[in-house]
Amino acid sequence: MRRYAIMLGAALMAAPLPAIAQVAPAAQPGSIATARAIVSKLRIERTMDPMFQQIMPLMTANVENAMATAPKTPEFLKAKLKTEEGRKEIGDIISAEFTAAFREHYPDIAEGAAEEYRKLFSEPELKAILAFYTSPAGAKLLE
Repeated sequence: MRRYAIMLGAALMAAPLPAIAQVAPAAQPGSIATARAIVSKLRIERTMDPMFQQIMPLMTANVENAMATAPKTPEFLKAKLKTEEGRKEIGDIISAEFTAAFREHYPDIAEGAAEEYRKLFSEPELKAILAFYTSPAGAKLLE
């Protein structure tokens, strides 16, 4: 679970600024406080929640199938997984648990993104990015 969250988080760190991977590290890294302010403007949960919801049916189906075939799965669960209603009930529980587990890692992902911004941009560049995201045009872009 943690591996999936980290992999998705790493992929998403580039999402707000696609050119980030092409930027050379700043000669003088910016401050972590400014980088965190940028990341907070990005509201990564708005990007990550929909992405996780897109992969949730696949993850849920994989867990349900594993439970249905695992020798140690209690028989009452196996029986429940054989009905559409039971699969939905169990799927809803699995989905809720995965979602909660992913969301626990959002602060770590945000901190990782802030650290990457801090390394890649100088303080004046970070302040310019933050100023843009704070401007009406930047706010509109983020919406």
